[in-house]
Amino acid sequence: MGYVLATGNFDGWHLGHHSIYEEVNRIAKAKNLQPLMVSFAPHTSHLLNNNARPLLLTTSQEKQDLFKELKIPHQVLDFTKKMAGLDADVFIREVIIKKMRAKAWVFGANHRFGRGGLGDFPFVKEKFPDMPVYQAPFTKYKGEMISSSRIRALLVNCDLDLANKMLGRAYSITGKVVKGFGRGAKIGFPTANLEVNVHKMLPGNGVYGGIAIIDGKKYRAVTNIGERPTFSGAGSAVEVHLIDDKLELYDKIIEMKLNLFIRREKKFANVDELRMQIARDVQYVQTKTVI
Repeated sequence: MGYVLATGNFDGWHLGHHSIYEEVNRIAKAKNLQPLMVSFAPHTSHLLNNNARPLLLTTSQEKQDLFKELKIPHQVLDFTKKMAGLDADVFIREVIIKKMRAKAWVFGANHRFGRGGLGDFPFVKEKFPDMPVYQAPFTKYKGEMISSSRIRALLVNCDLDLANKMLGRAYSITGKVVKGFGRGAKIGFPTANLEVNVHKMLPGNGVYGGIAIIDGKKYRAVTNIGERPTFSGAGSAVEVHLIDDKLELYDKIIEMKLNLFIRREKKFANVDELRMQIARDVQYVQTKTVI
């Protein structure tokens, strides 16, 4: 049995990507074939362009976990220099047809492939007329095109609400809890310091609210992302404070789903002012977040 597939980086798995999958699934059912989403690791831009490597909305592991959670059939292809150097027609014959056993191929609106990015939807239609190809249209939210690059720009500007609407879910950050300075505990708000993949896209510096997932359980939480300016020389960090629970979190993996942007990071005159503001941040999340 063969496959109806779509190929791409699918960074962030936003609503545009989901619409491509819906088209793949529709065609697969009509043709009695299997649907399959095929992504590349590393992100193709990380191999092809040393000067413009985008930070990732989803790391490779986060993407695999997300596909599993959504029950979307998915396969990862190792994107190597050898694969990147394949001419478009060779890529189709050797990878799409021979390796992936594709019987039909669905394209996103701007998908390109092959050496130099010379392969695209018209190329396949012209050079491989026996391969059924389909093109999914751009997906829009309130008239604006949805794309991974647009979502990155929104996150940088702390526009979490619009970013989440384009994603169709809460933006999340996953990391391992490492030792911190313990300053949060000293002012009554202990935090877990997350070690995050260096390629992961972090939203703009600020305070966020949402749900922390630890060992499969959900907890309301406040997250600070930034430089911690009240403590000079503290450096950048992602810190998570559990609102309703006190747990031993060292070495645990936390997935923080960001539902709320509360405020931008700021420097306070003293620790007491910081403590009072954190208390207000926590209260705000308590009123807005339901598990």
